Amino acid sequence: MRTGGKQHRVEPNQLLDVERLPAAVGDTVELLDVLLVADGDEVSIGRPTVTGARVIAEVVEHGRDKKIVVFKYKPKTRYRKKTGHRQAYTRLAIRQILSGREPEPAAVAEAPAKRRRRRAPAKRAPKAAAKVKAEAAAEVTPEAIAEVVPEPAPEVAPPPKEAPKPRRRRATKAEKAAEEAPPKPKRRTRRTEAKAKAAAPEAEVAPEAAAEVAPEPAPEVAPPPKEAPKPRRRRVTKAEKAAEEAPPKPKRRTRRTEAKAKAAAPEAEVAAEAAAEVAPPPKEAAKPRRRRAPAKKRAPKAVAEPKAEKAAEKAPPKPKRRTKRGE
Repeated sequence: MRTGGKQHRVEPNQLLDVERLPAAVGDTVELLDVLLVADGDEVSIGRPTVTGARVIAEVVEHGRDKKIVVFKYKPKTRYRKKTGHRQAYTRLAIRQILSGREPEPAAVAEAPAKRRRRRAPAKRAPKAAAKVKAEAAAEVTPEAIAEVVPEPAPEVAPPPKEAPKPRRRRATKAEKAAEEAPPKPKRRTRRTEAKAKAAAPEAEVAPEAAAEVAPEPAPEVAPPPKEAPKPRRRRVTKAEKAAEEAPPKPKRRTRRTEAKAKAAAPEAEVAAEAAAEVAPPPKEAAKPRRRRAPAKKRAPKAVAEPKAEKAAEKAPPKPKRRTKRGE
């Protein structure tokens, strides 16, 4: 037979582990993919399966096989992968092998489930009184009927179940802070101001009567304000210390600053005498550095004539060389 993509050779009363099957433990399973059936000398070969043949088995248990290690490795590429695997299986007990020629086994009739016995309803008093003949009922007085027929017992209702207590939820910090904080004042709008003006005359008419009826509200005690956290003291850097100790830089003089100074000159002259008495005498201005005059350009020297030319002028001319051709 074939199951789970594998072929197995089975016999009756044999335990066999196959691929996991979707069946519960104790269920009966029929395997219909039978490829060959051999019963003594009779052999039936399927094309591809034997018609009508099947294997009946019972599920014994489900389990997992031993763990195997799957390791993949590729050289010179830093590739390594290690995984483990446990194959799931179903253990079957082969009960019967049917070749398709014998009659099918009779199905086992399941015993009918026992029905729950119901109690017979108790006979009520009104039905017993109804069986009395109409003539006798007319003669019997109601007092005699009350003595014979007992009164039905009053039905006692079961006590109501107590509702489960709601689970107490723990208040968060935000909810506690919202409860402790004072209520925010309402936002004033045109509509609220109009309503307040409309209700003003009524409040002015009977303020004394309202004060007598309504009790004075208890003064609200505001919680003490929380102290503000002290600001963290920042450490002064060396650059900031140097900037504080350094003298202030003189302002840059521009055309605009000079024009402002000229405009404020008359006021400065008036207060110059008073300032002179208080202010210390000004320091003498430093003498300007004397600039050195550039050196005068000298006239270019006359180029001396070479000595060889002078000697050539003074020396007499050399006689011409005499040769045979010249002669």
